[in-house]
Order: sequence, then C-alpha cells, then structure tokens
Amino acid sequence: MTSIAPTSAGKRAGNLPHVEADYPVFEIPSALRRSVATALQQGETHYTVVAGVEPVRTEVMAALVTRGIAADTADLLLTAGEQESRFLAIQALRRSGATIAIPAVVHPGAQQAATLLSNPPIRMEVDPQRLTVTAAGVRSAIDAGATALYIENPARLTGACIPQAELAEIRTLCTDAKVWIVWDAGLSEWTAAASATTLGTGDQTLTLGMPWPTLGLEPWSPGFLVGPPEMLSHCRSIKQVISICTNTLTQWSGAGGTAVYAAEHRDRLGAQQQRYGEAISAATQAGLTPLPGEAVATLALQVTAEQQSRIDACAIPYSDGALFGAAGVIRLVIAGDGSTARALLAYADQEVSS
Repeated sequence: MTSIAPTSAGKRAGNLPHVEADYPVFEIPSALRRSVATALQQGETHYTVVAGVEPVRTEVMAALVTRGIAADTADLLLTAGEQESRFLAIQALRRSGATIAIPAVVHPGAQQAATLLSNPPIRMEVDPQRLTVTAAGVRSAIDAGATALYIENPARLTGACIPQAELAEIRTLCTDAKVWIVWDAGLSEWTAAASATTLGTGDQTLTLGMPWPTLGLEPWSPGFLVGPPEMLSHCRSIKQVISICTNTLTQWSGAGGTAVYAAEHRDRLGAQQQRYGEAISAATQAGLTPLPGEAVATLALQVTAEQQSRIDACAIPYSDGALFGAAGVIRLVIAGDGSTARALLAYADQEVSS
C-alpha cells in the first residue's frame, strides 16, 4: 500500500479558505484501475442515467446493506461527491416542506447547502469537547420546530463519535417526533467500530458518504446518497437539473470494489491508526492539545492564535475550525506516509529553539 500525502488539506492561500481535502489519499488498487481502463475501452464516456451506472449502483447498494448503512428497501444515487450529496439531501427536504436544523459546528459544505434555504436553519448545540451533536441539542431543535436534522457521526471537524447512550437517545427522540435525519456517514468507516456510528436506516433517514473509503478514490469524488425511494425521487430530479452529464468514469472506478474492499480496508485502516497515534504523540510533544476523536482520517487540535500563526509559518496544511464554527481549533488530515507526525515534530523543534 502506498500513501500519497494530501496536497491541499485545508491550508489557506492568502485569505481564501480551502476545506476540499477531507481524507488521506492512498494508492488505488489495481482492480479498480482496471475497471476504469475497461470502461474507457468500452466507450463508457458519455451520459448515463441520473441515478448512476447501474452495475456499480447495484454493487454499492449491496455493500451498504451489508455494512448496515442502508436498508434493503432503500434507493441509491451515485453522486459527484459528498458535497453534491449534501446539497441534494438538504434541498430535497426543503422541497418537501421540512424545517431543517444543522449542528452549531458542522462541515462548511453543509453550511453552504443550508444557506440556500428560504429560511435560516435552526442550530443544534454540540458537546464542548467532542463537538458532536447532543441529545439536548436535538431536543431543543425539535422543540423549536425542526422536522429534519443534519447530523455528522463521526463529526467532520474532530472525528469524534456521538457516545452510544446519547446516540440511542437521539434515535428515540427522532423516532418519537417523526423527524427526518440526514446522516453524514463519511467518516464512519475510518473508525475501528463503524457499526457503532449508525444513526439509522429507517424510512425517514437519508445517508451520505463515499462507497469505498481508504481505497484511494477520494480525489475522484465518488459519492452516494441512500434513503427511502419517495425522497430519493426528489433528490434525483434535483440532480438531473444540476448534473445532467454525470461523472461516468468516476463511477466506473468503483466497479469491483466488493472483491477487494474487506482486505484492503482492514490493512489500510490498521496502518492509518498507527499514523494517527504518531500524530497525536507528536502534537502533544509540540505542546498542542488534541481533541477527542475516533476517526483516524483527521486530527483536531485546540490552538492559540500564536500557535496557529507558528503552524502557518511551518507550512503545515490544515483546515481552520472557524470555518466549521469552532474558532481556536484546526483540523489536520493525517497523511498515511507519516509526514503529518514529522511536520508536527519539526514544529516542536522550532518551539524549543525559539
């Protein structure tokens, strides 16, 4: 397995923020590269159906059901990445008349999608350390009139999972109030216990993510959105307007993922857990404060303004937590080649010398 360090994992260029690199980038397995080559040779470079290339769609749906992410009665869209999935889910719920709530700290992409709503979204409180949605925040949002909740589990900024007892309470609150859930499951497969992150697969849940995490396809942005057929029909009609020419080759890159995913993902996740531990150790040695998290794709650090300025000087790429709604926090993408830990150790050396 070869890991490629992320080249633009949120480092700011001038005053323009970037948060497009949410994951480490690994080498694509040869089986998936062959899928793309075969698709090219067969001329699969034109329009395809809005829902996505059917053989890949069928394969991904079966995998999601096996992982407990989707019900076998659900429908599936292959999307041009997680941001398109966010937009489709939020806009489809708006079309259905839902009042939407989003976390006080949430991925900027969700904020951007929600700003297009006719009414500002309700904000849900988050745990002050983990920055995950709380049951109290869900209850307050429902009391304020929310009928659809956008919830990240794990949280995109910290990689932290909602604790199990709280997650069970959130599920009960949503079921009792009959509210919709949009579950951003993008980081769930980057944890040691992905099944423990499940928010639900019921008839009022839309789930988004990437079909084959850790297989190196992240820069190609193959995404999925899965949920009840009646709501997916709204998503499909919106998708037809915004992306009539779908990302056909990107979708074909996922063909055959089932055959290699279990073994490749296990090995890559194990290696990534080691890199994550090294980064935490290096950050602590550098006098930085890691925030709790279980997803090993990223690491959130609590920093002072002076520390952030020195990290800038060291050219360590990061996403500014202020973009998520959490000033004083930065998020690093943990490169699988160990370069994140090395950069933090270099920062520590600079701190000592200064």
